[in-house]
Amino acid sequence: YGATSFLFIGRLIPQKNVDVLIRAFKNVHNAVLYIVGQGYLETSLKNLVQELGLSDRIFFLGVRDDIPAVMQSCDCFVFPSSYEGFSLVLLEAMSAGMPIIITDFSAGKEIIIHEKNGIIVEQSEEGITGGCQRMATDVNLRKTIGNQAQETVKDFSVQRHIDRLMELIGSV
Repeated sequence: YGATSFLFIGRLIPQKNVDVLIRAFKNVHNAVLYIVGQGYLETSLKNLVQELGLSDRIFFLGVRDDIPAVMQSCDCFVFPSSYEGFSLVLLEAMSAGMPIIITDFSAGKEIIIHEKNGIIVEQSEEGITGGCQRMATDVNLRKTIGNQAQETVKDFSVQRHIDRLMELIGSV
């Protein structure tokens, strides 16, 4: 219904901060959130959505085997983790040309350059709300960041890593 659609993909566990994302979403206007994944916090997260009266805007999709199609159908990827290792789902979202919002965690900043191929927000309800609201209201920003994300992900190709390794081996 004209709403901006946000997507989270990941395990429903504490480090992913999905509860903070849900609380933040209460103040993101004209937007819906799709949550893909499962984990032991699923029931409490669904209860939180009910308590906050957001069940008409936040939807749990469970585990999916059509992630590329889900990504193509959403406007923005949001990743509110408190910490992560190297994140393949971020690369998938970038490859799909999705604009990305991440919270400020070190491994994310190895991939996302603030205001270029994504936006980095503080790990708080306010930070996430602000980032989501900004993406929801600025179509040009979403387009620019999504395009740049698609360019950036090319640097993470397997062939490029093999080429770099071969260069290193050759120089030994």
